[in-house]
Order: sequence, then C-alpha cells, then structure tokens
Amino acid sequence: MLFSAVNVARFLKIDSEKALYDACDKFIGRFTKVEALANERGIDMKTASLEQLNSLWDEVKYNKMEEN
Repeated sequence: MLFSAVNVARFLKIDSEKALYDACDKFIGRFTKVEALANERGIDMKTASLEQLNSLWDEVKYNKMEEN
C-alpha cells in the first residue's frame, strides 16, 4: 500500500518523503496535545476508554481546524 502511495505521489509530483514526515509531525503534535489535555483534565490515558480518547482527539483536531 505504501508503495502505491509513493507512486501516486510521484505521479502528482509530490515529494513523498516530505509528505510522510509532515504527516508524522502532524500526528505527533496532535497526540502531544491530546496527552496535555488529558493531563489537564485528570484523565489517565492508560485507563481511559476509547470513547474518552476519541473525544479528546476530536477536540484537539477541531480546535486546530478553527485556528487555521
């Protein structure tokens, strides 16, 4: 699948390595904010439910979208 994505990127003249790094950086940044938000609210990420984690993720994601 990754090979196919690289071929599509090459066809679209996108630097696939940079795109992958950017996606990883975006994920790491968002996850770091989720951890901080969970900590602020006293939520232990190891024991939090999937619903709680998804809710935090969505909150961080939509707050970022509003900033742009």
